[in-house]
Amino acid sequence: MDDSFPIEGGTRAELEEILSSNRHFGHFVHPVALASEGVTAVVDGDRNRAIFYKKGDDGAVEYYPPIGRDAIPMLLNHIKDTKPEENRVSRLELAGLQLLDGKADYVIDRSYTVITNRLDKFDPQLEGPQYKRLRSDVGRAAREGLVFSTATKDDVDKIGKLYSLWKIFMKKRGKELKEADRILERPIAAGHYQIFKVEKDGEILAAAGVGFFGESAFMDFRINEYNTCRASEFLDYRIFIELRKRGVKFLERGVEFGTGLTDYKAKFPPIETRTCCDLSNVKPLYITRTWRRIYSTAAGLLLVIGLFSNIKYQYGIGIESKKTTKKLEMVLAGREKALKEKIQEVFLSRLQLAPEPKKFDPSCDDWESWKRLRDTYWAEYKKRREALYKEWEDLRNVISDISDARNSLDD
Repeated sequence: MDDSFPIEGGTRAELEEILSSNRHFGHFVHPVALASEGVTAVVDGDRNRAIFYKKGDDGAVEYYPPIGRDAIPMLLNHIKDTKPEENRVSRLELAGLQLLDGKADYVIDRSYTVITNRLDKFDPQLEGPQYKRLRSDVGRAAREGLVFSTATKDDVDKIGKLYSLWKIFMKKRGKELKEADRILERPIAAGHYQIFKVEKDGEILAAAGVGFFGESAFMDFRINEYNTCRASEFLDYRIFIELRKRGVKFLERGVEFGTGLTDYKAKFPPIETRTCCDLSNVKPLYITRTWRRIYSTAAGLLLVIGLFSNIKYQYGIGIESKKTTKKLEMVLAGREKALKEKIQEVFLSRLQLAPEPKKFDPSCDDWESWKRLRDTYWAEYKKRREALYKEWEDLRNVISDISDARNSLDD
C-alpha cells in the first residue's frame, strides 16, 4: 500500500488488518487502485471497520462499499457529520440495504448481479461432472503447449496493445473499459496486484490483472487474442490455483454481463451471485424518542390507568391481571413479527418488480418513458414502505408501554 494513501481516524496497519480480516469488493477498496484515484479511508480499528470516499467530478461525495460488520452506522455517521450536498454509495449488497431501511432515505439508481468464484470450494483436480467442460479445455491447452507465468515490465507494451484491441471489441458489445495506461501502471506500484499471462511460442495470447488482499480478490481485467487453444480457460484455471496458494477464498468476477460471459464464468464452479445496488441522495434519519414514565408517584399511577383504559378501548381486551397483559403483549408481538415478515417480503421483491436498468438499451427511443415508469414504481414503493414502518413503530410503542406498565405493578 502506498505510504501516502490518506487515512483518517486510524493507521495504515489498522487498515491492512481490516482489509485482511473482512470480505470485501476488492476492486473498490484495493490500495493500489484507490491510491491513484484520490480516495480517502476512514478507519475504526477498535471495531474492525472502515469506509472509503472521494469527491466526484460533479462535486458529489462517492462512498465505496463499507467494510466490517458494523460499517453501515459508520457510513451514516460520516454522512451526518460531513453533510455533503450530494452523495452516492456504490455496490451496496441487500444485507446492507436492509440495514438502511428505517435509518435513512435513499434513491436506488440501479440494481445488478455480481458474480464471485468460491475458490475455497474449487477443486484444482477438476473431478466430477460439473468440471467436464473446463477439464476438456485445460487438457486441450496443455496439449497445445501453452505456458502460464507472471508478467514483467518487459511485457507491458505487448499487453497494452492487446488490451487496446480488447477495449474496441468490448465497446462494440456495449461495455466501456478503462484506459490501458491506468490498468498497466498498477503492477509497477507493486503490492497486492499482479498481471498473469499465457503464451504460445513467445506470443501472449491472454492476460489478466488480479488484485488481492486477505481472503478477497478481484479480476481487474482479462483479455485475450482470438485463438482456438482455450487460452482464456487455461489462464483463469492457473490463476485460481495461484490465488488458492495465497489463501484467497473469494474471487470477484464483476457484474453479470451478457449470456456468453455468464456462461463462460459458469465453467468455474462453484459460483456465487449477489444482488447489489448503487444508491444516491442517502439521508440519515436521526429521530430520537425519549420515554419518561414515573410510575412510583400518583401521577404515574394515573398514567398507567389511563394507558390501560386506552388499550382496552382500542383492542377490546380488559386488563385485570398480569396474565391478560401478557396475553395482549404476545398478540401484539405476533402482529409485529408478521409485519416484519411482510416488510422483508416487500423489500426482497421490489428489485424483481422494478425494471432492470442493465437490460435496457439507453439508445432506444423510449428512454424517457422507461424513466417515468421506473420513477413511478420507486415512488409507490417508498409510500408502501413508509406506511408499513409507521404501523410497525406504532405497535412497538404499544408493546413498550405495556411492558412498562406491567413492571410498575411488580414494584
